[in-house]
Amino acid sequence: MSSQKKNDMKTKQTIAVIGATGNMGSGISRSLAKGTDRLLLFGNDQDKLQTLLADIRAANPSADVEAHQRLTDVS
Repeated sequence: MSSQKKNDMKTKQTIAVIGATGNMGSGISRSLAKGTDRLLLFGNDQDKLQTLLADIRAANPSADVEAHQRLTDVS
């Protein structure tokens, strides 16, 4: 099998970034979005999360990225 066919069949990895709205988390998320992996972004602040998601999609329209608010247990 040619190396091109192997690359075409390669499974995409999923990377979860917990704390994506923080300084380091957002920087890591923006950097990882330049690659080919699928990103799941988690953060406490929904507004910051949506802003980060929009920024990533504007800079990298082909980025496979989702954002989810991290729910915290307050009991």
